[in-house]
Amino acid sequence: MTVLTTPTPTTPSPIIPSPIIPSRATASPTTPSPTTAATSTPTATTPAATTRTAPNTAAFSPTRPDSTASDSTGPAPVTLVCFHHAGGTASVFREWRKHAGPELAVHAVQLPGRESRMGEPRHTDLDTLVEALLPELAPVLAGPHVFFGHSMGALVAYRVAHRRLELGLRAPEALAVASYVAPHLDPVRIAVDEVSDVDLATHLCDIDGLRPELLRRPDWLGPLLAVVKDDLRVCASDRRREIVPLPIPLHAFGGTSDPLVTPAQLAAWREHTTAGFHLVHLPGGGHFLVTQRGSEMRERVFDLALRRARAHAA
Repeated sequence: MTVLTTPTPTTPSPIIPSPIIPSRATASPTTPSPTTAATSTPTATTPAATTRTAPNTAAFSPTRPDSTASDSTGPAPVTLVCFHHAGGTASVFREWRKHAGPELAVHAVQLPGRESRMGEPRHTDLDTLVEALLPELAPVLAGPHVFFGHSMGALVAYRVAHRRLELGLRAPEALAVASYVAPHLDPVRIAVDEVSDVDLATHLCDIDGLRPELLRRPDWLGPLLAVVKDDLRVCASDRRREIVPLPIPLHAFGGTSDPLVTPAQLAAWREHTTAGFHLVHLPGGGHFLVTQRGSEMRERVFDLALRRARAHAA
C-alpha cells in the first residue's frame, strides 16, 4: 500500500494577489443547483479554522445511493471517479458514463445540496467536505480507481487523495486534473459576498459558465448562484500552501484559451507528484473542457484510465 510521506514544506512562488476585496464567510441555505456550468474561481473568503480529525475507518458506511451518480452495470477493471466544477452536478458526466466501455466504470460524485441531494446542506469548507466524502466513497475506492477533477473538482480530488494517503488508505492509480491552478498557488478570486448577482452572472457568462439568456431574468439569479457561491467558498477555504508530493502519477489538462488558468499555473502541478507528470494543453480549449463541444477531454481521460487499468492487471 502506498504511504504518503511529508517532506519539508517549500515556499511557493509569489503571484500577484487579486485586487478584489475579500469577503466574509457565511453559510447559505440549501437552494436549487444551477443546471448550467459555472466557474470554480474561488473567493477571497477567510473561513473560520476547522479542526480535522482522522475518521474512524471501522465506521465507514456504504456509499449512499443518492450521493453519487453511476451507470456502471457490473465490475470493471478500474473505476474513474469524477469530481465536478463549482456550481456543477454529477450530471455533467452523464455522457461520460454513456460512452465508457466495459473496461471502465465511471462514478460521478454528487456533492450535497443539488439534484438527488437537494435536501442536504451544502459545504462551505474544504476540509469538512473531504472528511464527509471519505466514508461515502470508501466502497467505490476499495478497488483500482483513477481520480479526475475538473476546476473545483481538481482541488477536491487532490485533497481527497491526499487525505486517504495520510490515513494509509488505498491510493488512486493516477490523478487527473483539469482547469485549475496547482494547489500551492492562489487562483483568481471573486469576493462572492461583495459582488452583485448580476455582476457574478455576467462574469460567468464571459467565461462560458452560464447561459447569457439568464441575465434577462435577474429574479432567477439568487437561487441559481447560491450553489456557485458556496462552492467558491469551499475553494477559498483551502489556505494550505505547503507542497507534499503524491506518490502517484499526475496528469494535468488545460485549454489554451482558458481565461482563469495560465499554462504556468497548470504546469506547476508537476511539483505535487513523485511518480511522473504529464501535461496536456488542448488547443482552443476554454475553461469548461468537460462540456465544451469538440473537446478531447473525455477521450484523453478515458485513455489514461484504461492504461492505468491495464498496467495494474499486468
